[in-house]
Amino acid sequence: MVRRAPYILPRMLFGAAVLCLLSAGGCRPARETTPPNVILITIESLRPDHLSGAGYARPTTPFLDRLAGRGWLFADCSSTSSWTAPALASLFTGLYPRSHGVRRGEAQGDIILGQERLADSFLTLAEALQGAGYATFGVSLSGHVSPETGLAQGFDEFASLWFLDAAAAHRAALGLRGRFSASRPAFFWIHYVDPRAPYRPREPWISRYTPNPAQAGEWGEKDMRELVREREEILRRPELVSTLVDLYDSEIAYADSFLERLFAEVVSAENSLVIVTSDHGEAFGEHGNLGHGNSLFQEEIAVPLIVLLPGREGRGRTIARPVSLIDVFPTITDALGLSLPPGLPGRSLLPDLEKGGEGEDRPLFFELRRRSELAGLRVGGGKLIAWPKTTESKWALYDLKSDPLESRNLSGKDPAVFRALGDLFRSWLASTPEFRAP
Repeated sequence: MVRRAPYILPRMLFGAAVLCLLSAGGCRPARETTPPNVILITIESLRPDHLSGAGYARPTTPFLDRLAGRGWLFADCSSTSSWTAPALASLFTGLYPRSHGVRRGEAQGDIILGQERLADSFLTLAEALQGAGYATFGVSLSGHVSPETGLAQGFDEFASLWFLDAAAAHRAALGLRGRFSASRPAFFWIHYVDPRAPYRPREPWISRYTPNPAQAGEWGEKDMRELVREREEILRRPELVSTLVDLYDSEIAYADSFLERLFAEVVSAENSLVIVTSDHGEAFGEHGNLGHGNSLFQEEIAVPLIVLLPGREGRGRTIARPVSLIDVFPTITDALGLSLPPGLPGRSLLPDLEKGGEGEDRPLFFELRRRSELAGLRVGGGKLIAWPKTTESKWALYDLKSDPLESRNLSGKDPAVFRALGDLFRSWLASTPEFRAP
């Protein structure tokens, strides 16, 4: 029997709370108009420092830049992990990986091996909105997020297209377009896997980005397992790293072009709550790594976060305060006036939009359990990376403000900060029991 997580409201009680909110005599005044649609977009492996609107030299994301120009850009958002399954499980549940239990697994071609299934006892974002009267639609291009893995809970209709490209996602989205109703609000989530490896050469962008088209064509056919096997050669040759970045950027621009089509042909940002983010980042030789799921360094866990609110203009304002993917669930429920299940570690970001992100920084945690167990936290610019089952002598401390590339381990040079973050980390481990997922 699957153990119910103690901090998750049973669905029956949550539904009653939602009905209370929506009824005329309920806990809050009833809305006189149809609630806004909710559009959640996740783009796999998208690094925030490769968005042209965030200062990247190439024009990789012209549509996302325009979207962010209408809303708010959170410039310092962390994922809860550096690979897809635990990160998106956190996005959907508002919980850290140790609490929802989805932490292991890998994709080999079109097969998912060893991944835990999200237990039915957890309330997901789609289920919460479904209970509030929303029609719920999902399109996933990742095999990690499917009915088989439990991450499709709460979707009325769900298209599972394992590791296809943005064109396939768009065709699936077009197929759902007729299902949206003017009389009923909709929650629509779509997950693109471009720019995940293999980084295919996308035209016309790759021709603009690379000085070596032949090399781009050769390396654009290699999946991540092949790239990892040739990692030492790649890291010895800076021009190969540059070619991979060229390919990656062309994939970002390709996905951005389909995002523009999505908003022109399927969904509308008008009267909609729109959130765009990613599951994790991508390494290109930093700290000796390629791809993702290797470490908890910033290149693998930093993600973009763009928020648009119905009826409000953010005018491209940037919020610098550190936030996390676990904040998306509370932000959406807060914006819709819905109750939030008790005990979730995240918080609504709406106050940050009002105050510009001012206030005291809080601890943000992240985890990686694949080949080894790795975890950490950050408070403001201080970041601790720890191996929980090893001695503290192997832990690392970084100051992201003075050393954003995480090149200097300060664990022996700043013992007071190291001790303070270590105490926070141990306290979190002790107070956050692990959920054993099936």
